[in-house]
Amino acid sequence: MTNNLLLTVTGPDLPGMEDVLARTVSQHKARSLSSHMAHMGGRFASIMFISVSPEELKGLTSDLTSMKNNGVKVQFDRMDPAALPDHESHLLMNLIADEAPELVTDVSRLLGEQHIRISEIHTDTIPAPYTGEHLQSIQAHLYAPDGTDVDTVRERIESLSPELILDISPG
Repeated sequence: MTNNLLLTVTGPDLPGMEDVLARTVSQHKARSLSSHMAHMGGRFASIMFISVSPEELKGLTSDLTSMKNNGVKVQFDRMDPAALPDHESHLLMNLIADEAPELVTDVSRLLGEQHIRISEIHTDTIPAPYTGEHLQSIQAHLYAPDGTDVDTVRERIESLSPELILDISPG
């Protein structure tokens, strides 16, 4: 029986962090089921969902924990695969709107009210064509319960602003 773990790794943005992390997981014959790695503000962050055999678990956790000598923090969370939802649709959302501090909060609230989870979200501020004014861009991967009416989701989000450009499509 394998162990399913969610690894959260944060630390300084050292060269080769991705390689060290991926190689350590691989050396212990763990399977990476899903992962996200990012560099922001001089920091490195990774979230990995892995599966590892009981025989390799102790060595893997020991090797990853030893990374703290370089200022890296590693957190291990055991995952129960039976607890993961299996009746979901994947959606992609792309949104551009006038910059507003509450936009991400409002979108998150509207999605949550419809039992839609955000798997991954990227936000950015971009210049508007011709005017150079600031626009806010949101790209998100979403998990929606099967049978979710995408038109209703779209209408609810579009109600936030008349100047909003939105695309929601199957992902």
